[in-house]
Amino acid sequence: MHIEYLINYPEFLPFVARWNSEEWGYLYNKSSPEGFLAGLRTVLGKSQIPTTFVALEKMQQWAQ
Repeated sequence: MHIEYLINYPEFLPFVARWNSEEWGYLYNKSSPEGFLAGLRTVLGKSQIPTTFVALEKMQQWAQ
């Protein structure tokens, strides 16, 4: 397993947005995965605060 910046793997943005929505959506009025996706896009980068990382393991399974 290794840790990477989410910005290097934009194909994972919808997954991360959905997970954030499911976990934290109740804290935000009428939150949606699309809303979280828009929010994530505003903080993508390597020096942004907050910075989002992804843990990667067995990359070939994501390609299937």
